Amino acid sequence: MASAFPPVPETEFVVYGTITAHPEKSDEAAKIIRKVSDVAATEEGILYYCITRDAEVRHKFHVFERYAGRKAFEDHGKQEGFQELLGSGVVAEFAPVVLKL
Repeated sequence: MASAFPPVPETEFVVYGTITAHPEKSDEAAKIIRKVSDVAATEEGILYYCITRDAEVRHKFHVFERYAGRKAFEDHGKQEGFQELLGSGVVAEFAPVVLKL
């Protein structure tokens, strides 16, 4: 998987970008992303979390996230589903952008 995550600020910030799954694994990626999103809805410090599948390029997912700070982001990264997404081999590329608010 190709990605280089930009530095994450201590205070409130947003993440946006794309997750590109291997085309033959796009449905599997969608299932894992749904699990990640469901748990994210209950995680402290996540202010907004939405990952949506592209209507035309079905193996591409658009990411929109807002965090209260670095701790919330780091805690989210420890989530079982997130670890599954990164470790399962379904993701070909993750292209994030981080903006401090």
